[in-house]
Amino acid sequence: MQRCAAQANLVLPRIGDELLAPLSAAGLQPLVWKGASLAARYPAAGDRPMDDIDLLFPDGQRSAAIRLLEQHGWRIVEQDREHYDVAMTHPALPGLPVELHEALDLPSQRAFRFTAADLWRARTPITVFGQPAFGLPAETELVALVTHAAKPFHTFDRLIWSVDFAVVIRDAECAGQPVDWDRIEALSTDAQARTAMAVALTHAARLGGVSPVHLREISGSRARQSALAPVLAAEWPLQLWDEGTRHRLSYALIDDRRLMVRRASAEALGRGPRQAPAASAGMVWKAARRWLMSSRVARRCD
Repeated sequence: MQRCAAQANLVLPRIGDELLAPLSAAGLQPLVWKGASLAARYPAAGDRPMDDIDLLFPDGQRSAAIRLLEQHGWRIVEQDREHYDVAMTHPALPGLPVELHEALDLPSQRAFRFTAADLWRARTPITVFGQPAFGLPAETELVALVTHAAKPFHTFDRLIWSVDFAVVIRDAECAGQPVDWDRIEALSTDAQARTAMAVALTHAARLGGVSPVHLREISGSRARQSALAPVLAAEWPLQLWDEGTRHRLSYALIDDRRLMVRRASAEALGRGPRQAPAASAGMVWKAARRWLMSSRVARRCD
C-alpha cells in the first residue's frame, strides 16, 4: 500500500508535465487507456496501481512521438522485434515506464477481431493529469479491457483487471450515462469476444458492476465449459493454476476458430522445425476429437 500511495502522490502527477504536455504541444495527442485513464475513477489516489502507462498512436505518429520524447529526457529501454510496442523511461517517473503502441498484439498472438484501429476510431477527447488527450467511450473501453485481460498469455490472471470492469460500469452509472448493453453485445460479437465478455461481466457482477444476465451466459461444449470453470469460480483469484489449466483456458476464451487455428500453428512452429510437425498434428487431432465429442453430445440432446 505504501508503494501505491507513493506512486499516486509522487509519480503520477508528473505524467502530465513530463509526458503528455510535450506531446500535446507538438500536436501529438495519444489515446490513453488502461491504468492511466482509469486511476481518476477509483475512489482514492493509489487505489489503482499500475506497472506502466499505455499510449496508443495511429500509424505514422508513433515514430515522431518517440523522437520528441527523446528530446525531453525519455529513453528507449525495450522495443518488441515486431515493433508494435516500444517502452521508454524518464528519470522523473521512476518505476513507471510508458509503452507506446501502434497495435494491440502480434498477428500470431491475436485472439479477437479487435484492433488498435477500432480504438482509434472510437476515441473521444478527455483530460488526463491536466493535459488534453484521447480516451474511449465506456462501451469500447470495456471491450478493450476485456480483450486485453483475456489474451492467451493473460487469461484474467490479475484481480485488478476485474476491478477495472466494475469501475467502468459503476462510473458510467454515476455520471448519468449508463453503459449501453446493446452496444456492448454488438461490439463483443463483432470482436468475437462474447465468451471473454461473459467471464469479465461475471467477475464485475461480484464486485458491484451490474449487467444483463444474458451477457454473462456461456455456451459451448462440455470440454469448453470444463476449461472455463476455473476462471468462473468465485475463488479464482486465490487459485494457483498449473500450465495445463492455463493452456486449456487460453483456447477456451477464443471464439473465432480461425484465430484459434492460427494461434495453434504459431505455437507449434515456436517449438522448432523438428517438433513442429508432430506438435501441429497433435493439436489438430485434439481439436478434431473435441469437435467430434461435442457433435455427439449435441445429437444426443436433439
